[in-house]
Amino acid sequence: MLLAHKIELRPSISQAALDKACGSRRHCYNKLLEHFSQDENKWSK
Repeated sequence: MLLAHKIELRPSISQAALDKACGSRRHCYNKLLEHFSQDENKWSK
């Protein structure tokens, strides 16, 4: 038998701003991965 708990989150104003910042960081990270996954762009030290 499987049991599950459903939890509703209600973030405060400051926590909602943190969520937006994390979304921006994720977008930038994905763009960099896309850029460096191309053959002509290589990582350098």
